[in-house]
Amino acid sequence: MTTGMKLEEQVADSARAWKVASESSDASAREIAERRLADFLERWVAELLTTDAEWTQHGRWFDGLIFEELRAEEDDRFSSSGYIWSIDQVKWPFRASIQLSADGMAAFDIRFGARRRNPPRAEADWAFQFVRAG
Repeated sequence: MTTGMKLEEQVADSARAWKVASESSDASAREIAERRLADFLERWVAELLTTDAEWTQHGRWFDGLIFEELRAEEDDRFSSSGYIWSIDQVKWPFRASIQLSADGMAAFDIRFGARRRNPPRAEADWAFQFVRAG
């Protein structure tokens, strides 16, 4: 990774690296690649939240992303779901679908937090949504 690379590009690069590692027999490489993807995805979601006026947290509030599901799909598509722990030990649900492009990310749909249920079951249950159509 180069210094100054945007988090979005780091998520894309780490997703590609995870896909390669997930197809190998090296369990350590798979674990390292998954942790790296989780770290960049967590930081990127936190950055996206700062763009929403309803998000009131300031400074570092997150303390780890846990995948419950992580899948590589056809055509450089990835989907994941799980939780981001906050430093006060609250579990915030998330769901992410990303479509990679040659130089980063072509499209994404990121859902975070629960309005009505934890975990959210319907689209209206998500507190925050960030979308770029591809």
